Amino acid sequence: MDLLYTNEMIKAAFFDIDGTLLSFKTHTISPLVINALYELRKNGVFVFAASGRSINQIREVVDFPFDGFISSNGACCMDANGIVLSHGMVPKRDIQQLVDYLKAGNGPFAFAYTTEAGMFAYNLNDKVKFHFVHTNVAFPIEVPLEEILDEDVLQITLYIDAEEEKELAEQVMPNCEFTRWHELFADVNNMEFNKASGVQVMLDYYGIDRQKTVAFGDGGNDLKMLLFVEYGVAMGNAAQWIKDQTKYVTGSVDEDGVLNALIQFGLISPKIIADEFSGLG
Repeated sequence: MDLLYTNEMIKAAFFDIDGTLLSFKTHTISPLVINALYELRKNGVFVFAASGRSINQIREVVDFPFDGFISSNGACCMDANGIVLSHGMVPKRDIQQLVDYLKAGNGPFAFAYTTEAGMFAYNLNDKVKFHFVHTNVAFPIEVPLEEILDEDVLQITLYIDAEEEKELAEQVMPNCEFTRWHELFADVNNMEFNKASGVQVMLDYYGIDRQKTVAFGDGGNDLKMLLFVEYGVAMGNAAQWIKDQTKYVTGSVDEDGVLNALIQFGLISPKIIADEFSGLG
C-alpha cells in the first residue's frame, strides 16, 4: 500500500472478524486495533462488522459499538439498535435436498447451521469441534438430521472437501452460494445474500456512497465484499488467490494489518501507536 487518502474520502469501513480483527492465535483483538476503530468513528467514519458469525457471536468476541452488523455472511443485517434491516434464509427446497442426500447414504458428513435461536449441528464430530475451538465459539447443540427441516436457516456450514462441495453445489443445493475460508468446511447461504449485498444494505440505510467505502478481510467469504467496495484490503494472512484479486494488501492480523492500513489511508493518526506505548491509549 503506497497511496494516502484523506479521511474525507472514506465514510464507511467494513471489517471481517476472524483473521482480520480477531487473531486465530490469541483469540483476541490487539488493543491498538481497538483504539484505531474508536478513532475511526471519532473521525466521522461509520464502522461495521461483516462476519460469517452470528450477531451474538460477534458481540461475544468484539467489545466495540459497531454502527451495524453484517452477520452470517450477509444473511442478516442489523443496525446498532438491533433493528433487522434484511435477512435471507437458505431455501427450504435446498435444505430438503440436503437431508434427502444424506438419508440416501451419501457422505456421510457433518453440518452446523445458524438460526435466530442459535447454532445447531448434525453429527458433532471432530471436524465440527475443531472449527468451534479454532474460532473460540461454544459448541453447537447436537440435533437429529431432520430437525433442520423445521427451521428458518440463515446459514449452513458443511464439513466437506472441495470435491464434495462441487457436487453439492451443482446437484443438491443449486440455489445457494458456497464460500470457503478453511479447507475443512464451506459456508452455505442463500445465493442472493453475501457480504457485498450486506454492504449495500448498510449504504442504503445510512445514505453513504459506495465510492466512499473501505473493507478488510482474509477469507473466501470476504472476496465479493472486497471487490464491491471502493478500497478492498486483503489481510497479509489471506490466501494468495484472494490477495491477487484485491486492490490493496496489508500486514497480517498478528501484525496489526488493519491499524497499519488505516494509517496509510490517512484515516487515523500514527500518534495512536505512540499513545498506546506511552500509556495514553
